Amino acid sequence: MAKASNTQSKQKKVIGIIIGIVLVAIGIGAFVANQGPTLADPDTFSDGIPVYGKLTLNDARIACERYTRNSLGKQLKTLSVDTRSSRLDKKKGQYLVYMEAYLYENENGGGTSDHYYVNCASDRSKLNLTKYELVKNENEKVKAKRKEKGSRYGWQ
Repeated sequence: MAKASNTQSKQKKVIGIIIGIVLVAIGIGAFVANQGPTLADPDTFSDGIPVYGKLTLNDARIACERYTRNSLGKQLKTLSVDTRSSRLDKKKGQYLVYMEAYLYENENGGGTSDHYYVNCASDRSKLNLTKYELVKNENEKVKAKRKEKGSRYGWQ
């Protein structure tokens, strides 16, 4: 009977050691994965955007979108991200975010709207906006294209 309790005691110690090793490994992995600016870093984001772990392209998109919405206010009709062009420029260490916006003529909203491009560049380490451009699309001319011959569906 003494041997059985001694064996159980050894098994409990081994299981405890294994659990301890696993927990330490998980902690080290989490620490290594989250190297870089985080929410705990006061210089990461001055306007309080929550950041968990490393800063990503999505964080840059949120910063650019928030800045655009705050600066344009009611004049902004729609804002959408160009997900095909937005990217990380590793050479410059910047996230490049490209958006399209439609702005009302009037600052308080209303009236017709014009098409604009929004270009943002932000520092990869702190997500400070280093470049912000709002460019009107002057080339947009909508015209119907019709063939001279045939019906409206192109048949002869």
